[in-house]
Amino acid sequence: MLNKTKETLTIPDMMKVVNVAMIPTPGKPGLHNLENQRGIFLISVFRSVLMKLLLKDEYKKIDSYMTDSNIGGRAGRRIQDHLFIVNGILFDNASSKKNKPISICIYDCRQCFDSMWQEEVINDLYEAGIQNDKLALLYQINKTNNLAVKTQHGLTERIVVEEIICQGDPWGSMQCSVQIDSIGRDSLAEDLEPFKYKGEVEIPALGMVDDVLTIAESGFKTARMNAFITAKIALKKLQLGPKKCFVLHTGKEHEDFRNIELFV
Repeated sequence: MLNKTKETLTIPDMMKVVNVAMIPTPGKPGLHNLENQRGIFLISVFRSVLMKLLLKDEYKKIDSYMTDSNIGGRAGRRIQDHLFIVNGILFDNASSKKNKPISICIYDCRQCFDSMWQEEVINDLYEAGIQNDKLALLYQINKTNNLAVKTQHGLTERIVVEEIICQGDPWGSMQCSVQIDSIGRDSLAEDLEPFKYKGEVEIPALGMVDDVLTIAESGFKTARMNAFITAKIALKKLQLGPKKCFVLHTGKEHEDFRNIELFV
């Protein structure tokens, strides 16, 4: 059956049936407000098996294409990888008076999986090397979903929702990571004068699925990086959540610098 689905690029109706389980967001009480809950998509076993097989076939190709920018959804990589980099930079910056002050900006994509643009995701996967019938199959399987929400009183009435990325799907985290990784790749490709650890190692925008962290010298370079990240997020048709975006200024040097106000 799965081989027939792959050969014909036709998704059976039973694979399009999706239930959404609402999970309370930690630290946000009040279930009456949907902003305080996160929807996890529960797909059928047949669809899960199909997606896992596709991911197994294409994982090495995607992983070899991705940079060290985003570590989400990748085997053998954890948030400790980025923490090691950030801690090393903080220690080095604080240990010498010759180092210039730096600004660490942390960005959060607001409800990223709800906002991801299917066509842009497919384009990013194509750039990552998936240039075969599996790309068409990934598009078809997310084109329409027969969706219902699980509540305390049972399932809601089903409606058809088009072109969504399912958080909880085996491909969900990988699709998001590939998209955000392209921002880190572009941050090195553009002439943004990225921060160099000990003046040698260029540090791209660091990502963990849908979260992004940038490091730059305080002042103009930080403002330029902030404008770049904001523009790239907008081009992806995503939106940043201002309440969860922060900036940290650090450094021993006390000389005045122009700290331009940052916006998202």
